[in-house]
Formats: sequence, C-alpha cells, structure tokens
Amino acid sequence: MPKTYTIGGGGAPAPRIDDIVPAAANGPAIQLDQQSVNNGTWFNSVGRHTGQLAAGSSLGTTGLGHCFGLCLLWNKVGLNFTSGYCTHMSSLQGPTYNQRLADIGALVPHNPWVAVSLVNNPVWIGQLTGALTAAGIADDHIWLYVRAGGSPTFGVDCLGNFGER
Repeated sequence: MPKTYTIGGGGAPAPRIDDIVPAAANGPAIQLDQQSVNNGTWFNSVGRHTGQLAAGSSLGTTGLGHCFGLCLLWNKVGLNFTSGYCTHMSSLQGPTYNQRLADIGALVPHNPWVAVSLVNNPVWIGQLTGALTAAGIADDHIWLYVRAGGSPTFGVDCLGNFGER
C-alpha cells in the first residue's frame, strides 16, 4: 500500500522517501533545506529532468498549480541518493503521461523510491498509484504528498527528503 502524507492537522515528523513508517501521516507542509534547494536543479512547467545528485543538492519542479510533481530517487550510497528523476505533469492521460510512465518503467530495475505531490483528488490518486505499481514500482516505495492547495513547488533532496521549496 502506498504511504500518504497529508498536509494539515497532526504533527507527524517529516518522513524520508525510503522510510518504512505507518501508511498514513498528517502534519505541516514539509520544507526542503534551503541550501539543498539553492544547490539543486529546479524547473518550471511541464517537463522532466533526470540527473546525478551531488551531496547537498536537490531536484524538483515549480509552478504546479493543479498539476502534480513526481520524483524518483535511487542508487543510495551511504546516506545519499546519487540519482534522481523528476517530472511535472498536468494530466493523467495522453502522450506525455504515457511517455513519463515509460521513463519510470525503464527505471524499475534500479528499485527506485517515489514521492508524488498532488491535490487531494481520489480519482487521480487511485489512477496514478495503480499505474506506478503496474509499471513495477513496489507500493511500499511510493509516498503520496497530498497538498491542500498549498505550495506549487515539490522536489526531493539527495538525503531522501521530499517536500516544498
């Protein structure tokens, strides 16, 4: 079962992408360390980025609005993940969505961890988690970061933290 972190109420500590914790947590918006954001690669609008993560860096997207951000991390050496992928999508259909699922499917052999930021839309949540598990992502490797119309930014850092910029 994918894990869910919902913004609002509660005071759960911010999980890391590879934490095996209870399946659901509520808490405040998670802010990434500003230094990792400054050292990171962030892009605005629909697109994708794959790359190596240097120590102290991050990877993410801005301008989400009603879109969703999806980030993967893999190749953990010591405390740091060294490889990442992030995409910004506006729809769960069409050729761009299908291409991103193909991208993700190609990364399955690396046993990636996934964090997704999206608005609380049960249809999207169900469709997206179903597509990720069908692509071969282990469901306990998926975090859903449900934002309540909050920050239009989302990303991950090399330590496995996920959240807003």
